Amino acid sequence: SLGALMSGMYWTGLETKAVDFYVLKGVTEELLDYLGFNGRYSFVTNKEFPAELHPYQSAYINVNNDIVGFIGKLHPNTSKQDAYVLEINLDNVEYKSFSVELLNSSRALISFFNSL
Repeated sequence: SLGALMSGMYWTGLETKAVDFYVLKGVTEELLDYLGFNGRYSFVTNKEFPAELHPYQSAYINVNNDIVGFIGKLHPNTSKQDAYVLEINLDNVEYKSFSVELLNSSRALISFFNSL
């Protein structure tokens, strides 16, 4: 599985903005495209979500007509701070192998966020 948690502020290159559902969705789309799923995924919102997720700011990730994960805002009863989570189960889908370039980019991104 692959997971991520996002909260707080981020730098766009021009300004500082708060992380929100659409930032998380964009990160998820970039990740899915990089893994080779471009054009084969969608986000499903017409299902029931776990109680820990906000019902109106969450979606399941559908790849090749299979639900492989979810994205969403943690429900206010779960977290007092706005926090967004992503989980993708890669066990049942074929994807491109991670490259050293992606790992180095991820380390740089993590380092960047830790410095904020």
